[in-house]
Amino acid sequence: MQVRPAGPPAPVAEVHRPVEAQGDEVFWEVSPVVFRVVWCALFVLNVSIATYVLGLGLGYVALTYIGSISYYAGMFRLITLDAFPVVIAGYLAVAAVYYVRAAQFVLCSVRHRRLMFPSSAPHGRVQPASSKKLRVKRDDSDPAALPAWSALHRGLHRLRGIYKLCSVRGEFFEPMIMVREVVEVAIQTWQAFVFSRQSAKVWVNAVSVALIVVNCYSSPMLRRVFMPSTPPAAGRYRATVLCVDLALDLVWFVAIPVLLWMPYFDELLRGGLVLYHDTFIIQGVMELPVMLATSNVDVLLKLWPAVSTYFGVQKIELLTRQRHGGGSSFDRSRSQSESASPASPASRTRVRIETWLRHLLLCWGHIVATVYVYANFINTPECGADCQLALRPWFRASGSCECAALRIDCSRLRIGGSASEIERALQQIAPNALMNLVVAHCPALHVPAALSALRGLYGLTIFNCSIAAWDPSAPISSTSHPNMGRVQLIHTFVSEIPQALLHANLPPRLLEIDIVASNLSRLPDDLFAHWPHVTTLLLDIGSFSEYPPVLGKMPALETISLFGNRIAHIPDDALQGNSKLRFLMYIADVDTPLASGAAFMLAHVRVFGFGSPVCAVTTRPSWLVCEDRAFFYYGVESHAYYPLEAKLAEYPLGGE
Repeated sequence: MQVRPAGPPAPVAEVHRPVEAQGDEVFWEVSPVVFRVVWCALFVLNVSIATYVLGLGLGYVALTYIGSISYYAGMFRLITLDAFPVVIAGYLAVAAVYYVRAAQFVLCSVRHRRLMFPSSAPHGRVQPASSKKLRVKRDDSDPAALPAWSALHRGLHRLRGIYKLCSVRGEFFEPMIMVREVVEVAIQTWQAFVFSRQSAKVWVNAVSVALIVVNCYSSPMLRRVFMPSTPPAAGRYRATVLCVDLALDLVWFVAIPVLLWMPYFDELLRGGLVLYHDTFIIQGVMELPVMLATSNVDVLLKLWPAVSTYFGVQKIELLTRQRHGGGSSFDRSRSQSESASPASPASRTRVRIETWLRHLLLCWGHIVATVYVYANFINTPECGADCQLALRPWFRASGSCECAALRIDCSRLRIGGSASEIERALQQIAPNALMNLVVAHCPALHVPAALSALRGLYGLTIFNCSIAAWDPSAPISSTSHPNMGRVQLIHTFVSEIPQALLHANLPPRLLEIDIVASNLSRLPDDLFAHWPHVTTLLLDIGSFSEYPPVLGKMPALETISLFGNRIAHIPDDALQGNSKLRFLMYIADVDTPLASGAAFMLAHVRVFGFGSPVCAVTTRPSWLVCEDRAFFYYGVESHAYYPLEAKLAEYPLGGE
């Protein structure tokens, strides 16, 4: 028996794994009608976002350069006015980029006499349709075609290759879009956490968490639906991912801030008296940072959605292609041969990165949803009737009441206002969460030392009380209350300013002090040394018989109200030191309430002389406003510009 020599081993068949389509054939092919709809939608989107961002930029301009509005930049704890020019430049630059892009839409389409995206328009001179001559373009994909001596060209060639891999038609599109989603989810998670601590509106927290969860789950779910193994499927998948990401950005960047602040703008335009409610103002103080920036880092976080949306729109432009004729331009035979080829090392690396990022996003969504459910449906302690604004932050101690606005009503609680009684009322809430404290109807109020533990306090209102004592260890200071912005003593028996407010360590953000409906008749001569930052001082319905001369030594004052005081005369030189003064509320029943020459009045100062005989004169100064602002504040008549003396409608004098 003859033995045949052993031959070469039989070849082992390679295992071919389909890979995701890539390259220039990956596009979103649509009909002419759909193409026109997409073109119009992207054009309107560019114009709308540009207008929205421009409006935000102009809002910063108003906060910076319009005196009556710049006051709120400090009241609402925004970044300093010195940083606003940089913020304004950033917003205006982003708006300009969007407007330029919208103009390119129109110019490109007019130039080519058909709707066309700037990203897909051919460069150079347009060839007539009848011309059969083809332009020969150098192939930059071959490194040998580049000059060997040019290191710059070789570097640019490598960068171009990386860009093509990571572009909307490249192999690494999905890892790159998922990396962007991770960044967006991280930013949105931080902002949602801030929302939970700054907004008492349940829908804001619910929508924020829902957007994060949808952002985490959208890419894995869409991949299962479309199975992008062919160029048309890959194009539809990538276009859908970009559209979903774009919609989520718009809801986060535009819809939530607009819906959140629509009630405030409505009341501001109507001049509604609800603006003087403590809870309304505190809600504004907490929620305004949702739209505007409070730090330089926050500026970048606020602009990120606009920048991300811009590049997302560009990717949709590059991906969209209009179908010509009745069939698709997709070469199926070429795609099948490419998809049957073995996966390259780069493809295997891409798949591993995608898998890791996909699992990261899914875990992130699960964690955020779990934290939200626990904070809103499991760990929900009752705050009691005294809490006017209850918050539900993500992380808090079990059984702790996170209250942003607390009212201690001595009449309702049947207490006299001793230090121990006030401290007992404060123990029911988390001290760091409290932003506004109202103490009302206390016949003998002793302000306790526990006041110094309220470091997050923004506003303090003492209403219809007789202040018997103020603990020396609880002054209103920058150490204990760094965020304090407003102190109000209304319908309160005080013959002099409390010592807790007369020191050089007042909070730098304390811009407004109101002592309204009191028996205060004089101000300390050294008040200017204690209140150097105060811009608004309301001394309505007091016992002043002459204009306090110390007010002329307070250069930061922008608004002074002396409504309801029997001041017969304002000296000519009384306000020479008030270089920033814009509003002076004043009324008198005598014949000569104002100086005849009024030499102290600057062109931008307005004096409100409600009821003054000077208003009966035919020719009166242009700076004098004589209209009476008489209105009813929940049934209580008020003539003051700031109806704080009518707050008994909000806190009835008889209690509840």
